Amino acid sequence: MAALNHQPHTPRRLRRPHLLEPAPKEPQQPPQAAARPDEAPHHRQPAPDRPSAAPEPGGAGGVARLGTVSVVVLSSPKAAREALKVHDPECCSRSPSAGPRMLSYGYKDVAFSPYSNYVRNMRKLFVVELLSMRRVQAACYGPF
Repeated sequence: MAALNHQPHTPRRLRRPHLLEPAPKEPQQPPQAAARPDEAPHHRQPAPDRPSAAPEPGGAGGVARLGTVSVVVLSSPKAAREALKVHDPECCSRSPSAGPRMLSYGYKDVAFSPYSNYVRNMRKLFVVELLSMRRVQAACYGPF
């Protein structure tokens, strides 16, 4: 009975010879240049005339651009301390966005609220009282 059902075995790849042939390769074409400068990818655009991101050897810092945001690069701790002392509101405030607004119930959280003297004092109180060594140990190991 087994001899009657036996069919000669032909490998599948031989039954479909069109699968053995490699697909024709298309010629490689060079990338097309954009017609207008604003259509070009950002990595190909010429750098605008602006100060270098790296601070000069005698200078304290420079200006860099990360995407659409301008940032200041400071080269020494003294310059950073002085800049944060003078420009504290600009450094500590965050731009408003929908996600933090929903998470903090209308920016009523210490982390997401806009900068003000009240928020500054609340952050100090938060760090001194809630993140003190005694409170952290009590939260981790239980009250003493």
